[in-house]
Amino acid sequence: TECTVVLDVIFKDAPEIVCPSEPSVFTICEPTQLCVDLPISPEDAQITVSNGIYINGQLCLDVAADGTYSILVTAVNECGTAECTVVFDVNMEEAPAIDCPVEPITFELCESQEICLDLGVSPENAEITVSNGVYVNGQLCLNVSEAGEYVIEVSAANECGTANCTVIFNVIFKESPAITCPAEPLAFTICDPMELCLDLPITPAGAEITVSAGTYSNGRLCLPVDDGGIYSVLVTAVNECGTAECTVVFNVTDEDPPVIDCPAEPVVFQLCEPGEVCYNLGIIPEDAEITVSQGTYSNGVLCLNVSESGTYSVDFSAANDCGTDPCTVT
Repeated sequence: TECTVVLDVIFKDAPEIVCPSEPSVFTICEPTQLCVDLPISPEDAQITVSNGIYINGQLCLDVAADGTYSILVTAVNECGTAECTVVFDVNMEEAPAIDCPVEPITFELCESQEICLDLGVSPENAEITVSNGVYVNGQLCLNVSEAGEYVIEVSAANECGTANCTVIFNVIFKESPAITCPAEPLAFTICDPMELCLDLPITPAGAEITVSAGTYSNGRLCLPVDDGGIYSVLVTAVNECGTAECTVVFNVTDEDPPVIDCPAEPVVFQLCEPGEVCYNLGIIPEDAEITVSQGTYSNGVLCLNVSESGTYSVDFSAANDCGTDPCTVT
């Protein structure tokens, strides 16, 4: 008797995992599930994982925070066991944010220069772009040479989104102080102690003004004086952009009011024929302005042409800045 036995022999493969040689790096913005392709053969191998799940050829893990996650994957069948450690290197990223100023930023400058604004941006590794100027070391900077309004668009971006900010620089150029300084000494004549004033334009209006003597107010420099003489006043104007100085010289003459040595009685002349009669009439000061109603006055002498006997009255006055002295000579 014969018997034929048929043996159906199948050679199975030992399990094999295509294990990644490096950690798998992920950046996430919120809690999520991360997956990596992880081929395992044969398909019917029994697979276990120390964390997460293995499905459809992928190893997946739910993560909610930064960290390094190591997962041991094991594949087993009748022919052996294969192991693989898969590393998830997870960086939890935040969406960008810019500490954006609500109002325009005003800069008061004296000259062309670079202006900067501290502009907080997070996270630090966000990619920053600006429409004008530069952003470096937490500052937005711009070179300006003219007054005006400068609008700069700033954006910060990463894998988690983009933040936008509009920054407005309001640039004002201030002028250095300037004094319209008189080139020559200023002549004044006084009759009594008094305050002398002159217009002294100073720009800009906000400059800080100091004087070595007297006062400065409403565009005028004033100095009280008692006597004649030369008075020098140093005027200084200061602001953030510089200093201007001016020395104003007051040349003061102290003058007296005019006095005429007026005769108290009529002056009598005896003539033989028509002619000119003259009378010495002393006046101080000598430079007083003289007026006569008739006749002439020259070199201290009052003269009158007469043609007949009679009484002649001459109204005479001497005047200067300090007053007038009248006199009637008969």
